[in-house]
Amino acid sequence: MGKNRILLIFFLLIFLFGCIEETDFFSCKGTREVFVSRVIDGDTIEAEEKKIRLVGINTPEKKEKCFEEAKEFLEELVLGKKIGLKGKEKDRYGRILGSICVNEKSVNKKLLEEGFAHYYSPEDFPELEELQENAMQEKKGCLWREGTEKYIQEKCIKLEKLEFNQDSLTGEYAEFSNDCDYSIDLNGFYLKDEATNLYFFPAVKLKGKSFVRVFSADGEDSINEFYWKKGNVWNNTGDQMFLRNSKGILVVYYSYDNI
Repeated sequence: MGKNRILLIFFLLIFLFGCIEETDFFSCKGTREVFVSRVIDGDTIEAEEKKIRLVGINTPEKKEKCFEEAKEFLEELVLGKKIGLKGKEKDRYGRILGSICVNEKSVNKKLLEEGFAHYYSPEDFPELEELQENAMQEKKGCLWREGTEKYIQEKCIKLEKLEFNQDSLTGEYAEFSNDCDYSIDLNGFYLKDEATNLYFFPAVKLKGKSFVRVFSADGEDSINEFYWKKGNVWNNTGDQMFLRNSKGILVVYYSYDNI
């Protein structure tokens, strides 16, 4: 084998190993050190006068029950500490899209593992989905704790259909049924996608053996049909749907991937 060919293979291997390491965005190798001066919420921090949005995850918004718990958990991990940061790209709000580490462990993943965040699939990090599934199965954190309500234990509320094609005859909607014989008070229940869209149910009861539909578009509410007035909510390529009660307990979960 010629010397030039050996050198070519050598540099090719270096390039390939570099690509492999680069794709592991949540590894703690190759990070730069920054000091965290503020925790804004469960997935956003401020370090050296720059806002950093943790990549691949979403934590609850201010209106959601788990907001404070997620924020406090992140504060315990990073506030007032030097952390490792990886990432330079910015989102439309000017925040750095980053992966952060403490004690050589990924904080992004830690939030998922302990049930304070859910994965955000538009960013292609399939390992995060597995971490969420494990947390859900183990009923971890404020996002996945098991509800003691009768209608949850008896699995009364079911997702009958999620129509995510806005161009369909009826447009986007989520339909939920109550398969039990008694009414369930939906006051304070909220519906969420995997981004930040939230719909809060009004003071209405879902009667036994009945259903409700939540349309994404504009319209006038009726006994069984309600309107989010958000236009397009559900992504055609894939999304997650969470229905939680007024305590933030998960009632129904559904995910799909059409890629």
